[in-house]
Amino acid sequence: MGGDVIFVDTDRFGRIIVLYGDRMLRLTRRRVIEFLREAKPMAIVTDKPLNVIYPQIVLKHPQLLAQTRRR
Repeated sequence: MGGDVIFVDTDRFGRIIVLYGDRMLRLTRRRVIEFLREAKPMAIVTDKPLNVIYPQIVLKHPQLLAQTRRR
């Protein structure tokens, strides 16, 4: 891993889903931070700001968020 764009999505129940490559993981908040430290992503696309040092693209527009989730 390393240098990938990782997608992080939080549903309304607080569950966190991480998408990278062709894999989908359901992780706890603590495990998400550990995963990002291991993965060293180039950027993170997320629906909510994360407290991490990696560049983030936070999707706020509902249509963009829905489109990204479908992909």
